[in-house]
Amino acid sequence: MKGEGRKKEKNSRLAERSEAVMAAGAWVENGEEIHHQHPAVRALLTEELQQQILGQKRRRLLTFRHAVQSRLAALAQREDVAGKGRGVAISVSEPAPTMRKDLQQHQKPRCWNEECTDVSLTGQHGHPRKGRTVSFQDSRQSQYLTHRRFFMDIEREHVRDHQRHRKHLMRVAWIKAEKEQQRLDEERRLERLKQEEEERAEHAERQFLILQHLRLEEEEERAEKAQKAKINMRYVDALRAQMKERIVQEKLDLPPLCSCGDSFWDSHPETCANNCVFFRNPRAYTQALHSVMLTCKEARNSTRTRTAV
Repeated sequence: MKGEGRKKEKNSRLAERSEAVMAAGAWVENGEEIHHQHPAVRALLTEELQQQILGQKRRRLLTFRHAVQSRLAALAQREDVAGKGRGVAISVSEPAPTMRKDLQQHQKPRCWNEECTDVSLTGQHGHPRKGRTVSFQDSRQSQYLTHRRFFMDIEREHVRDHQRHRKHLMRVAWIKAEKEQQRLDEERRLERLKQEEEERAEHAERQFLILQHLRLEEEEERAEKAQKAKINMRYVDALRAQMKERIVQEKLDLPPLCSCGDSFWDSHPETCANNCVFFRNPRAYTQALHSVMLTCKEARNSTRTRTAV
């Protein structure tokens, strides 16, 4: 009776279930706001989400590993104490539902048959499966294989996380390259606009200088024409005064040069009509005065000749 009580107490302690696993809820939101966000912001949000998921998985795996190690250590210690000095047959029991669920989450399914050793923790339940017993060495081998599969799953998860992180870095690099290309394009566009603005300013300045030069030339030409006209008018006035003096001395009566006046002296380049040949034409008026003077001189010479005869 005493041995049965110890055995029952041992099985009850080993049959303790693992911690209950609570299902994690997920909040699903509409993706329109994320879709309209900037690619760099989406990349940062994705990176933070991946880091959170990775941290949760690591904490869950570490918790599960510590639980398995503690149970295996307790089992090994109790088996060492119970099996000293004699061969002990260790019964292999079916894993608890909660334990099976944790194992299925972290390892691939296996075929259970007579050739494949059942991986479990001995003494998890007080009612082991009948007829299935393995030696202590086979149990240790099964524990080793369980640990090996567990750490291989961890390594595979690390590889997948590394691949996801690498893809994320590649995406971030692509976004950075795209932004850099956009910045370079914008700089080229601004440089081109600045160059075009400078060319337009230079062209406008060149046109202004040309117009200013033409204006100065026109002003100089206008001043030169005014000076020339002033000189011509002085010459005309001097010639008229000289001719008038001679005509008065010789007492000649000259006819009008044009129809703009009643007398000879009414004709003048400044007072004649705009359809007159002498209007603003000092050269023609001067030639006419010279012709009149030559005619008067020839007439005077002929008169003197007749008088002498």
